[in-house]
Amino acid sequence: SFVLTNTVIVPESLPFRRRQVLAPGAVERFFFPVANGAGGLTARLTVAQAEQHATLFLFEPNGQPHRGGRSVAVGGTEEPGGTIQLAAHDLVPGVYEAVVVAPPGRDLQSELVVSAPDVAVTAIGAGPRAFVRNATDRAVRTRVSARAIGVEQSLQVSAEGSQAQLVQVNRPVHASGMLIEVQLPPAHWHRVSDFGLIVYDSSGAKLSDGSLRYAFDRHRVALDSMGPNERLTIELFPAFAHLGPSESWTARIRIAFLLGDPVPLVTRDSAAVAEIRLEANASESVVFQGIPSRLTTVAGYEPLVEVVARTSAGPSIRRGPAGPLHSGSNPP
Repeated sequence: SFVLTNTVIVPESLPFRRRQVLAPGAVERFFFPVANGAGGLTARLTVAQAEQHATLFLFEPNGQPHRGGRSVAVGGTEEPGGTIQLAAHDLVPGVYEAVVVAPPGRDLQSELVVSAPDVAVTAIGAGPRAFVRNATDRAVRTRVSARAIGVEQSLQVSAEGSQAQLVQVNRPVHASGMLIEVQLPPAHWHRVSDFGLIVYDSSGAKLSDGSLRYAFDRHRVALDSMGPNERLTIELFPAFAHLGPSESWTARIRIAFLLGDPVPLVTRDSAAVAEIRLEANASESVVFQGIPSRLTTVAGYEPLVEVVARTSAGPSIRRGPAGPLHSGSNPP
C-alpha cells in the first residue's frame, strides 16, 4: 500500500574533503553541522576532467535551497570548479545538506570541499561597529573591512483572511535596486496554499511579481528606470488551504534599498582595512566611520552595512543595519 523511507543522517565534521566517483545520473548526499553564530559556509565542487560536468546543490536544515543563491554547474562549458558561499547573515543553525549530481551518460570523478571560515563576523551594531570572533583554538590574523550598501527597515504585517495587504514605501535617492525579505511563522506557512507578492510603481504598473516558495523568501526588484522618491506599493496576499472562519496571519518584512555603487568605510584611524590579531576563541570589535549622510537621513530606515573579515581560510561576510545590534548570536 505504501513505502516508508527513512534517511539516517550522520553529519560530517568541518573542514571536509572527499573525492568520489559517481555512476551516470547518480546522486551523492553529504551533511554538515552549522552552529549558531558561525561565520559562513563554503562548498566547492571540482571535476577531474574538463569535459566532465556536474551540479552542486546546497540545502538548509528544513530542506529548502540555501537562501544565499542557487545551485552551481561545473565542468563542460562552465569552469571546472564552482563554489557556493554563504554569508553569516544567511546561515540557519542546524544540519545542511550538499548534493552532487552526476550527468547522464558517463561516470563523474569529482572532489567536494566544505569549510567554515576561521573568523566569524557575529554582529553589527551602531557606529557602525563590527564584532568579530576567532572560531578556532589558535591565534588568527584577520583583515576587517566594511562598506555602506544602502538602507533597510523591518516591519510586521498582521491581517485576517485572504484580502491583500498593501505596504507603501518611497524609493530613496540613489537606490538602484530593492530587496524584499518575507518571513512567515511556520504555523502560518503550513496553513496557506500560496502567498503572492507583487510590487507596483506610482503609476500602478507592475514592477515584479511572484510567490513565496518557502516560509522565508527573498525577492529582488530593479529600480534603474525609476525617479527618486517615487512611491512603491508592495502587495501581499495569502491563499488559505481550506475554507472556514477567517484565518489570521503575520509576516515579518525587511525592505532594503541598495546602492548601485557601495561606499567603502574607514576605521577610526582612517584606514581602509583593520588588521587585527585574535587569540584563540577571542573576540574583538572594530568601529568604522564615513557613512554618507544620504543614508543616515532617510526617514524610517537605518544604514545597511556589509562587513567582511578575511583570513587565509576564507572570508566571513555579514550584512546588517548599523543601528541597534543585529547579529546571529550575542556579541561579547
